Amino acid sequence: MALPSIQLATVACSEAGQAELLCPAQPSTNKIVVYEHADFEGLSREFTSDVPDLHELDFGNCICSLRVIGQPWIAYTAPKYEGDAYAFEEGEYRTVEKSNALSALRLVHHDLAEPQITLYEHPDYAGKSKVVTEETNLTYGYFNDRVSSHVVQRGVWLLYRHPDRGGWYHIAWPGERLPDYKAEIDFQDCPGPQLLPALSWTKPQGWARLGQWLGGGAMGRAH
Repeated sequence: MALPSIQLATVACSEAGQAELLCPAQPSTNKIVVYEHADFEGLSREFTSDVPDLHELDFGNCICSLRVIGQPWIAYTAPKYEGDAYAFEEGEYRTVEKSNALSALRLVHHDLAEPQITLYEHPDYAGKSKVVTEETNLTYGYFNDRVSSHVVQRGVWLLYRHPDRGGWYHIAWPGERLPDYKAEIDFQDCPGPQLLPALSWTKPQGWARLGQWLGGGAMGRAH
């Protein structure tokens, strides 16, 4: 199944390394501060490592604003990193898209330097292939509407359903092998597939996305 309007995003790290290596995730430089009300009001909690269930810390389903320092974080609507996922890069978020609905937090601690993903024309990694290592809008090339599977060699990528970071996205982690978009990701109803490798080296520890730099604000719902 050819990939309909999708945008991919990767993450960038200050130091190069293998995909499976971890960036130096020091608590002093990588943390998230969450608040129970918008505009950083009310009770708050600070975390420097993964939190599989915020309810166990008496802070489940109450986050309405947050601050991220250093590496990006992924917030989930269900414990143990289940449910919808939302990506947050370094910055301040006076409100969040899923207020009072976040139940788990995961630090993106992988090495984000030199990201690479290989896209395939057909399911099961068949047909023509394309290696992507930087921001790219596939609607402008031969692979528009022609991507059906992928393998992530390095970095963390966001696959958007529509161009210009539109719609929800799929988070592709290092080492991920997705053999069939039709079976694994519900992109079949999109009007015109687009893969956007967004990769930006502007920030030493920022997201890079296949298609566009991940700017401030939550980047959308992930599956």
